[in-house]
Amino acid sequence: MKIDFKKITPLSKEFSFEREVEGGKISFSGTFKKGGAGIALIDGHLKGEIELICDLTGEPFIYHVDEEVAIRATDGIRKGDDPDYDTIEFFDGYVDFDEIFYSEIEAIRQGYHAKPDAIFRDISY
Repeated sequence: MKIDFKKITPLSKEFSFEREVEGGKISFSGTFKKGGAGIALIDGHLKGEIELICDLTGEPFIYHVDEEVAIRATDGIRKGDDPDYDTIEFFDGYVDFDEIFYSEIEAIRQGYHAKPDAIFRDISY
């Protein structure tokens, strides 16, 4: 789902969609609004299930995703920072919600994950 930066207004608009990911489905919903010239503020929520690999055992397991997402999407490079939002830069004049979604999913995958019943074994050499 792409939205032209020029069509985003200061009034909050809702969005919602669901995508299949490895091991389940995750929904992405929330609101977006204009945060300045060429800036969109997105407050969203990811919820669903995804299959991950346990970093302790190497075994796959289902992880329950329930995370808040705060994104400051910019049309091109912008200086400055917003402590309340992570910044994602776009260069084609559109906010791409699918790109944001998959970027957030990849960030979850890259984190450290241990399945609930994993036991840490100290291996001393």
